[in-house]
Amino acid sequence: MAARDYQIAFNRGVVDKRGTARGDVKRIAMSAETQNNWVPQTLGAMTLRPGWQYIGAAATTTGAVKLIPFVFSITDTALVEVTDEKLRFWVDDALVTRTSVSTAFTNGTFDTDLSNWTDNDEGADAVSEWITGGYMRLTGGGANGAKRSQTLTIGAPDQNVEHAIRVVVSAGSCLIRVGSTTDLDDYITETELGQGTHSLAFTPTGGSAYVHLINRKTVYCLVDSVAIEGSGVMSITTGLLPEETLDEVRYVQSGDILFIARGTTRPPVKIERRSTTSWSVVFYYSEDGPFMPANVTGTTITPSAIVSSAAAPTITLTASKGIFKSTNVGSLYRLTSTGQTVFADNAAAAATSTDSIRVFGITTGRTFTITLTGTGFTGTIDLEQSVGEEGSWTVIDSWTADTSETYNDGLDNQVVYYRLTLSAYTAGSVDMTLTYSTGSITGIAKVVSYTSPTVVTAVVLKDLGSVAATDDWAESSWSDRRGFPSAVAIYQSRLYWAGRDKVWGSAVDNYYSFTDIEEGDATPISRSIGSGPVDSINWLVPTRQLIVGAQGAEIIARSNSLDEPLTPSNFNLKEYSTNGSAPVDPMKVDTLAFFVDRSTQRVFQIDASADMGAETNELTVLAPEICYPNIVRTAVQRRPETRLYMLRCDGIVVVCT
Repeated sequence: MAARDYQIAFNRGVVDKRGTARGDVKRIAMSAETQNNWVPQTLGAMTLRPGWQYIGAAATTTGAVKLIPFVFSITDTALVEVTDEKLRFWVDDALVTRTSVSTAFTNGTFDTDLSNWTDNDEGADAVSEWITGGYMRLTGGGANGAKRSQTLTIGAPDQNVEHAIRVVVSAGSCLIRVGSTTDLDDYITETELGQGTHSLAFTPTGGSAYVHLINRKTVYCLVDSVAIEGSGVMSITTGLLPEETLDEVRYVQSGDILFIARGTTRPPVKIERRSTTSWSVVFYYSEDGPFMPANVTGTTITPSAIVSSAAAPTITLTASKGIFKSTNVGSLYRLTSTGQTVFADNAAAAATSTDSIRVFGITTGRTFTITLTGTGFTGTIDLEQSVGEEGSWTVIDSWTADTSETYNDGLDNQVVYYRLTLSAYTAGSVDMTLTYSTGSITGIAKVVSYTSPTVVTAVVLKDLGSVAATDDWAESSWSDRRGFPSAVAIYQSRLYWAGRDKVWGSAVDNYYSFTDIEEGDATPISRSIGSGPVDSINWLVPTRQLIVGAQGAEIIARSNSLDEPLTPSNFNLKEYSTNGSAPVDPMKVDTLAFFVDRSTQRVFQIDASADMGAETNELTVLAPEICYPNIVRTAVQRRPETRLYMLRCDGIVVVCT
């Protein structure tokens, strides 16, 4: 009797021991019950897994670490090392480090004053000053900037050696520029520094470096410290996440910026790169939303002023009932006025303008008031008109001295916009005001401190329209009180955030705008999921359609037709799977998404490329226990072939080919 040889390749991977008896199934015959350190190949037999290479130690030897890939191009990559205390940056398999130099700032912590920082404020409406707490406060005037400068002396041994400036901004934002002369920015090109920590590298070639901090916005900036970095590995201490919630980090990259969601209890942040050795970590802010539904009660809010300025950097918001909490610090409040007042405080630069008023109606209903009050002022103020819409401005009257008068254009039944502009300036300053009793202006204020349930302090981000009480107001959706988004993605030129039962999409090509008072297909999107156990959204994955991974279901955000873009009027959320997801990073491969279900022990594939639908399949169906006790991390490898890696909590990595 002839013998038959069987060659077992074991190239179909692992199968549960309950299925090994099915020798009649060819796939089972080529599978193994246990397969450690062997990787099946799509083409050919299994091979020994590649070895690991030791690159370096993490910042912690006992805590959790997460690596976030930064991929600007195929040849321009980095790894951001995240621990519960700090960030470090790996470039070309080496940590970004700083060289020891003797260069130093004088009085870079502003403990008692701003000595050694030259006052170069650009006009009377821009003020740089020291304030209690050890801060440099910069409040601009719009056109003019509040500006402080210091010249660094570079010793001969430190010339042509890379330096780094560390700037900590505690509130608002400012500009920094560093040059080889006071008028140049050839060392550090003028760039904006948001609230956070910045480590900016430059290489001085001469004996001096001229450092300027500038803020032209009327919203103040608080600079906490400025210093030359010490030698050693560069790290940014952030307390980004407690160790036990480090896996809640979700991120998406756009150019040189990583947008990061940190769970529903922590505000989102950005990691910014300006060069391979210059990095920042700042808070992510939108200054125009998103907002919760407008107030429908009789409760009113009264602002103490309509603008922020150097003369009065903050205002108070006073509520008729106790609506504020200490966790409202950071909240936005949108107030819509009755009547329109626009104001420019201490204008002291040519081309400074007020916001506009919108005049409509007939006869005396079109009358508005012009008020000009100067202090040592020499210059010309123009009243400008634009018919139908803002933009085509025409000068219709001018003044060179104080005045308070009314104006009626007689253009019955036409909509006309008016503003005041300082067209010529020589000296002094002037307050410019237009007041119109009809219509409304919608402004936005940001809470910076809490006083009581009825009183908070705020800065004005968008000029308000009146100091009268208004019941037409709304509170922002994101704050310590209301929570924050827990997932982020970029899809169809919008930045999407999601959290709790909401999905928010930014304006097209503007990742910082979430206003809901504009109309059109390019305006922001805001939707509630509205059903099911969706109290936590774990991830967003942009494939051919946008997939939302919630605790109890997988939901597709789709338009009415597969190839139509999502818009505010063409946005539908449809549940396609009820497996539910775990708070573990999903994996994207072409048009497919792979996710860990809510048990944290099974892996599913979701294909949302079908016409108006999705298909979900389990990848671990033949080895249902391979991911026990649970999966905590995931990753994707595309070469030499696509492999999915799932890290278990016991340190074992499961590989799916």
